[in-house]
Amino acid sequence: MECIACTACVDACDEVMEKIKKPKGLIRYESELGLKQKNSERRFGIRAVVYFGLLLLAVTGLIVSVAQREDLDIQVIRAVETPYETATIDDGKEVIINHFRVRVHNQSFDLALVDVFLPEDLELEMVKPRFPLQANPGQKRTEHLFVKFHKDLLDVEGAQKIQVQFRYRLKDRFETLSKEIQLIGPM
Repeated sequence: MECIACTACVDACDEVMEKIKKPKGLIRYESELGLKQKNSERRFGIRAVVYFGLLLLAVTGLIVSVAQREDLDIQVIRAVETPYETATIDDGKEVIINHFRVRVHNQSFDLALVDVFLPEDLELEMVKPRFPLQANPGQKRTEHLFVKFHKDLLDVEGAQKIQVQFRYRLKDRFETLSKEIQLIGPM
């Protein structure tokens, strides 16, 4: 009853058994099944094969997911405060300003330079304080992006979807990624 399961007796017993030239393992942790199958020593049981299969499946899944990941993960999310603001510009026209957060996660081993561009066929103005954005390998960055436009751009429901282009450079490669954002304003 006083045993605290420190296993010091196992080590001591094995040392004594070696000195008197007897087989080790008189005191040991063993399952009942292990005691019954002592003479028929199996190397691999069904459980070991199942565990090996599960381990192999998990390692394969990890390798596939790492091999298929994108070098750069870019998300454009509407900012949490007011969804839009209206302002009057110098010529007296009213403009709508939408605020977005751009999250960039560089999953490559190279420095990434990211810039954002709006469609040229629409009358949009972008305020991008910290672009082009520099993201070191493994770094996550969040920056703000403001889009100004006239109310005529919106449909009758007060919204308009547009494609935003992200151009980035990784080492000597130039890539383009397109993301859809929704501009909103008063109806």
